[in-house]
Amino acid sequence: ILAQAFPGDSCFGCLLLLYTHLMGFAKFLSHVCCLHVVVQGIRHKAVGQVVRTTPSQEMIQSFNLFVGIHERQYKADSHEYFARLKHYTRVHYAVLDHNRKAGRRWNATLNEFSDWSEDELKQLRGYVRDMHSGGEGSRRSFRKNTVPRAANFPQEFNWSHLNAVKAIRNQGICGSCWAIATGSVLQAHSEIVGINRTFSTQELVSCVPNPNHCGGTGGCNGATAELAFAYTMKYGLSTIDETPYKATDSFCPKQAADRMTASLFSGDNIDVQNAMAGASAFGVHESVSNDLGRVFNMQSWERLPENDGFTLMTVLTSHGPMVSSVAASHWVTYDAGIFDHCDNVVDHAVVLVGYGTDVKLKEPYWLIQNSWGPHWGEKGFLRLLRHRNLADEPCGIDYRPEDGLACIGGPSEVEVCGECGLFFDSALPHFHIGDVK
Repeated sequence: ILAQAFPGDSCFGCLLLLYTHLMGFAKFLSHVCCLHVVVQGIRHKAVGQVVRTTPSQEMIQSFNLFVGIHERQYKADSHEYFARLKHYTRVHYAVLDHNRKAGRRWNATLNEFSDWSEDELKQLRGYVRDMHSGGEGSRRSFRKNTVPRAANFPQEFNWSHLNAVKAIRNQGICGSCWAIATGSVLQAHSEIVGINRTFSTQELVSCVPNPNHCGGTGGCNGATAELAFAYTMKYGLSTIDETPYKATDSFCPKQAADRMTASLFSGDNIDVQNAMAGASAFGVHESVSNDLGRVFNMQSWERLPENDGFTLMTVLTSHGPMVSSVAASHWVTYDAGIFDHCDNVVDHAVVLVGYGTDVKLKEPYWLIQNSWGPHWGEKGFLRLLRHRNLADEPCGIDYRPEDGLACIGGPSEVEVCGECGLFFDSALPHFHIGDVK
């Protein structure tokens, strides 16, 4: 790979081999690509920005190295090769532009997604095709959040000690963020009450019904955490070992289908029906005696009030991590620092695990577990800008709610509050402490 990327420069190739050995394969790409970014910045420097040119020889060499490291299958000189090179070049310059900004809170980087098309990135976020017409995606405003209650929260707090939070998952090309976040949060709350159990993301992808296309058309094309929690409480959920993740839509496993069939004739299914209609009420949804979630001590699940930062912090610190929906269209190049480049198009589901303050920047942040693998961001996590006063968190209008949570026939616009819409929609389970039922 090095010989191809750096022909006629054996000394540089040897240095790179040594560098690879010392730094480790996982971080090698970002450092090498940063090297090429610097080279390109020097050679194409202009006042205030980078001059865009056709791909240079250095750019092609950098891309060839990227192709080898990530074991891409497209061949040189193919149509796909040049299409991917175009995506890579665009991201390359965007990273360089961002990292030249003075006073920035976060750094951008090239990563395994740098040759992905915009449609593929939308799929990564669980994007669903338009169901409503017209309008821009979002409009930012800075009307302050109303926080009428006195807030007395710890200066910093997180659930990072939990094994469920340490386990960073990679959803792959499947738009299963909603299912992965739900599985992680279920495991976290199970762990909090002393039950060591995993929860199958693949069963959620394959089996959760979504007839009204809430948050997507279902499976790898998106759904909601509310659907996933309602399904799990009613029908139970297999472990990861029983139904491993495949990052693809597949038939619902027989054992899960049998559980669903049996439950249809054994009691009240109104909670699942409401979730399928996008009509899950705010507040706690209690299980009934024959719900199969009780087998592993899941007693209820809760949907938090929209855009209520006070309740979100209260529940986070007193109960545990939660699934939160966010506007993540600009997250893909995030490397490290406190992210502050948000819009209002809520289109992705993540796990909110805590908050704190950066010692160096002296800036507060929310700590978020993502599902794009351990080599993305800060070892799979992102720190999102948090305002010291909850009332200062921004609000805006999402004109494309169907990209995130809305169902067919839902509202054409919604108000979202918090950086990247963090306060708009959050949900979590509640487990019973004690012996498994």
